[in-house]
Formats: sequence, structure tokens, C-alpha cells
Amino acid sequence: MATIVEFETTEGNFKAELFTEKMPITCGNFLDLIERKFYDGLYIHRITPQFCVQFGCPYALNPHVYYGTLDDDAGKGSGPPDTSYKSCNGYDIVKKIEAVETLSEQPVEPIQLVSVRKI
Repeated sequence: MATIVEFETTEGNFKAELFTEKMPITCGNFLDLIERKFYDGLYIHRITPQFCVQFGCPYALNPHVYYGTLDDDAGKGSGPPDTSYKSCNGYDIVKKIEAVETLSEQPVEPIQLVSVRKI
């Protein structure tokens, strides 16, 4: 049975299927944070078109001030292609978010994750 997660954002909602069988530890950690409502209220803090829409930094609670730092190893590793998730519904919302105006990869107008839920 597929594991589906719904993301409610201020730009609209989208759903994604997690590849829990291929990436059980990564998906398990993500689902644990969802259950604890860790992502609720955070802001998308990085957008790189055709690469990522990033959220999850605990410092991204204020859309106007971002105190997060990236260590030297950030972004240097990931799983094999097609092993994290695939969009199920609402990919147009993901593309809409990806297309917003950014300054240094941060959205000029804040985009909030209202809630993230396993459905």
C-alpha cells in the first residue's frame, strides 16, 4: 500500500507518494516528523527551479528573517534517482511554487506550510 502525504501550503495543496520500501529510514524519519507536526507553520526557505523546493529548517518560522546556516556537506549527497517521492496530485502547485520570485533562492513573498499530513 502506498504512503501518501498531503502538503497544505499558502499557495495550494499537493500530494506525494513516499517510496517507503526503497527508502525506509529516510521516509520513516520524515513520517515521524509529520506525526509530531514539526513542519506545520514552517516556511519554504529555498527554491531552486528544476532542482528543489526546500522546507524543514526549524529556523524558518519567521518568513522575514532566516537564521539558518548550511554546513560544508549540505547538498552533497542523496539517494539514487526516483527514491524519495513522486508527485501524485497537485504538481501544478509545486510548479507554481517553483516559479515564484526569489532573492538568493529565498521566496520574496513568504510561502508557508500550513500542515503536512499522512493520508
